[in-house]
Amino acid sequence: MEHVILVLDEPTEAATTVAFLAERGYSAETASDGYRAVELAARMSPAAIVVRGAFRGPGPPDLVARLKGACAGTRVVVLLDEPDPAVAAGLVLAGADALLANAGPEFLLWTL
Repeated sequence: MEHVILVLDEPTEAATTVAFLAERGYSAETASDGYRAVELAARMSPAAIVVRGAFRGPGPPDLVARLKGACAGTRVVVLLDEPDPAVAAGLVLAGADALLANAGPEFLLWTL
């Protein structure tokens, strides 16, 4: 079973995504802030980390870089509510492996 960390600031979305992934054979752990996400990443070395939202802790590009540093080889997927080229460029430069804009959980599976 592959492990995934979800860094989602909306509890309902987190619970729905955990259930969706569990039905498809993934084990998911949630973190509601960037600090906890980095801590989990270093301890778990998950297959993937999914990030969305305005959460407490490092900003999205900095968080992506910290997550990549904490567990090299782990895919980091960022879910964007509003596709902004400048934000997207910063995330890619920080090491994001995939960016999904306005995508439901079924599209997430393609990136894991």
